[in-house]
Amino acid sequence: MKISKGLAWISSVLVITLIFRFWQNQLNWQKQLDVFPSATKGVFKVWVTEEPEVFFDHETQSHDTGIGLDNYQANVKEVRAVCEVTSYNGAAILPVKVRCVFKLTPSHFQSILFYGETLQLEGEMLRPSPALNPGQFDYAQYLKTKGVAYVAYLSPGHWKMTGEESRGFFLWQWACRLKRWAEERIYQFLPYPENALLSGILLGDRTSLPDEVVESFFVTGTIHILAVSGMITGFVAGLFFTLFRVLQLNRKWSAALAIVMILFFILMTGAHPPVCRAGLFSILALLAVLFERRVHGGVLLISTAFILVMANPFVVEDLSFQISFLATAGLMVMSPWAMDKFSFLPRPLAWLVTASAAAQLAVWCLIIYNFNQFSIYSVLSNVLIVPLALFVTAGGLTLLAGSVIHPFLGALFGAGCLWPLKLLVYLTSAMEHWPLAQWIVASPSLEWVVFFHSLLLTAFFFYWRRPKPEKPSEEWRRTHAFFLKGRRWVLMTGTFFILVSAAIAGFDRYKPQPLRVTFLAVGHGNAVVLQSPQGKVFIVDGGKESQGPDRYQTVVAYLRHKGIQRVEGVLNTHPDEDHVGGLLNVIRAYPVSTAYEGSQANSDSYIYQLYEATLRQKGIPVTGINEGESIGGLEPANWNVIHPMFRFHPCLHEDNNRSVVSFISYGGIRLVLPGDLEKPGLNEMFKNNPTLINVDWLMAPHHGRNSGEPILCEKRMYPRFVVLSDYRDYPDARQAYSSGGATVFSTALNGAIEVEWNKNGTGQYRTYQKKQWEAFNMTAPATQLK
Repeated sequence: MKISKGLAWISSVLVITLIFRFWQNQLNWQKQLDVFPSATKGVFKVWVTEEPEVFFDHETQSHDTGIGLDNYQANVKEVRAVCEVTSYNGAAILPVKVRCVFKLTPSHFQSILFYGETLQLEGEMLRPSPALNPGQFDYAQYLKTKGVAYVAYLSPGHWKMTGEESRGFFLWQWACRLKRWAEERIYQFLPYPENALLSGILLGDRTSLPDEVVESFFVTGTIHILAVSGMITGFVAGLFFTLFRVLQLNRKWSAALAIVMILFFILMTGAHPPVCRAGLFSILALLAVLFERRVHGGVLLISTAFILVMANPFVVEDLSFQISFLATAGLMVMSPWAMDKFSFLPRPLAWLVTASAAAQLAVWCLIIYNFNQFSIYSVLSNVLIVPLALFVTAGGLTLLAGSVIHPFLGALFGAGCLWPLKLLVYLTSAMEHWPLAQWIVASPSLEWVVFFHSLLLTAFFFYWRRPKPEKPSEEWRRTHAFFLKGRRWVLMTGTFFILVSAAIAGFDRYKPQPLRVTFLAVGHGNAVVLQSPQGKVFIVDGGKESQGPDRYQTVVAYLRHKGIQRVEGVLNTHPDEDHVGGLLNVIRAYPVSTAYEGSQANSDSYIYQLYEATLRQKGIPVTGINEGESIGGLEPANWNVIHPMFRFHPCLHEDNNRSVVSFISYGGIRLVLPGDLEKPGLNEMFKNNPTLINVDWLMAPHHGRNSGEPILCEKRMYPRFVVLSDYRDYPDARQAYSSGGATVFSTALNGAIEVEWNKNGTGQYRTYQKKQWEAFNMTAPATQLK
């Protein structure tokens, strides 16, 4: 196939332009990061660049939006908004974006924030925390795709409006006011949670939806409905165009007015990548109608991507952008072929089936890599839910239009939307609990994902449908032959890739497995995941409890990342919140066979009592353990409990000093997990276990604090590798342990530490920050503990 010089020249210019734009954006980003190189306190002047999000506890059947006439209502807990910092301590600075979290209390009445408002903040600018564990949501990367470099958490009374003239783009101001008005009307005519669901479908705002509702949409593969997906945006564009045609306007006027309405719709929903993609795609299609040009789907899709990337090059790293474009390309390539195969079905049903299947086939790898799940019933759920969602979208727009004419019409159309919304919640909730509705799958390697999508995009290029002219020219025949040859090449390469991947996966599954130990970074707390050579998984402590969906909870996210389907047992070393809280997340998310704890463990703390109550509710048996006992299931590794003795009751900090201490040995390599032991507990453990020396891996007692006696531990156990587990590093502990030759890791600095070793005493480890594996060996024969 020959490429014309003009097309080659245009392609070269576009590529060079994109490269320059990426370079320029990266340079600007680095300048933003240099403004506050470390945590910086002071007084800042900012202006609000996005419509703020309001968070409060909703009551069922309520109509509250959290916003009063002039102030936020007393039940509002916090307001979040992206702001642009323009000055620091009175001096002008390079404008940088910050994600602000404004805390509110009933005793502090705060004026309502609007887009364009100028504020004075007294607080601290912080860099957002990056991901420190495999499978963990990377908040810093997410904010980077939005151009946000910093975060700030403002206490009540530490921020105020300056009263300066409103700033920002006037169209965006109108759109934000329109969005707020639309939310007020939706909440006025519908009860909670149906009003929040309609707001999510129509406006893309799902902050007020209950977590369980969002999770049910996610599990059933219909979460795109709550993100103002391309389908909803395209439907709205078609709705406006059809409406203007019904009003007897000609095609050009209908297209022009529809473009204006879509622009407002994009701005009103926050201009998220899926909305921008679908909105721009629709605008370009309508422009083709306006200028009487033929529409070519591939050109529209590439043009849309080019415009969005030029506006914000970091958007290519945005998952919603990637999913949106892949799904659209999959629809364009696979749907026409599939529609021919399903021609025996009614056309609307055939479209639903083929569109859902094509989108799922295009994005399944991204979904598995990022969320570690595959929705078995996604095609069926989309067939059932999408028509309802489109009906509700049309009903919601009608509700808004009717409320402008008269409140009675708003109430009437709101009543018409109520039961379809209830049905949406019921269907997703019911399908979420179907057998195998959520199939957890381990994340493939990044290299595998990149190669797969390179192959997928190549397949899209060669299989893109090209209409055959009535009288094919010689040039068309050569081009067609080139594409046929490309299709054969893609088919052979894809088949080879699948066979090799299956062979490697089968080999890895049946080859001898090592003992795996992962020290997770959970801030101030302990969380250790053990996986036996037989594949059984145990968890020793879980850090603090996390709120929100499972995939955002550190320990659960790691288990999902590894494709773990079941947890054999959990061990709570002692009842402190930073040890037991994360185990609560685990037993809620996973089937667990047994829970272990000290035989005399007890606490009246809320989190521990909730943990015990949840164990009883789930029917998980609890086994109390003492020194001298062993825990089964990790075989062929040995797992012994070496502290506390039943009769040991220290005078100070009994919970910490009675921490259950695990001693695990396999292949001559020894691991000690001492919980939060302090000096009395450590002395008791050393007295009862005099041969506890030459430890290979040690989790530093009490996170590495001085109360964990690092000098004593180094002199008594001679550890080779030590893990400090806190939200900060401890230089004194690092120096104490390294003075004896130990290699010291910190979860605060290194992230999660993954260790695995074999029966022959050879092993390897890596940190989340460094990624490369490093080998280690057994250096001394194991000494049996008595």
